[in-house]
Amino acid sequence: MEQGRWRIQSGTRESPGKRDQTLVRADLALRKVSEPAQSAQSAGSLLTPSYRTTRIRLTVAAMLAFVPCTGSLAAPASSGPTMIEMQQTAVEKLAKAQHQLQTLIGELDKTLPPDSVSDFHSNQHEWSTLTQRECAWQRELSGGSMAPLMYTSCLEARTRQRINWLKLFLCEGYGSTGECDASKRY
Repeated sequence: MEQGRWRIQSGTRESPGKRDQTLVRADLALRKVSEPAQSAQSAGSLLTPSYRTTRIRLTVAAMLAFVPCTGSLAAPASSGPTMIEMQQTAVEKLAKAQHQLQTLIGELDKTLPPDSVSDFHSNQHEWSTLTQRECAWQRELSGGSMAPLMYTSCLEARTRQRINWLKLFLCEGYGSTGECDASKRY
């Protein structure tokens, strides 16, 4: 065997391009599967099988070269959720998180000192505005068909973060003592 070239049974010489190397690798892999007990002496003859065997192996190797990344010749029956399904799921998660946040705010209205409730609502409004702007910015960065999903997922994640922080204010010392039974509901 010459360096940079390989030989097929018919005696023709071809320069091994990328596709040819793939076919040779596939042929070698097929040989390893079909002939596991080859001796070291016959290893040199891997590139010169009989004409019929070569044609079969090259045909199979050519078919394998066109297999999509999924690893099958046929398209998969279900390749996972569609973009619409993922968006619907994200909207449902966001609605659930927003409902939890509103419930928590209602509880905090009863728990916080009366003189701090108006400041709390003002801060909550500013947080909401900032969150929407940051998520809109993230949506613009991602762009394309993923943009709505990115925006909804960002809002949901930020809402969960806000819940995790605010729930501690239900506890004694307004969170300075850590979690309590009331905060564990969220």
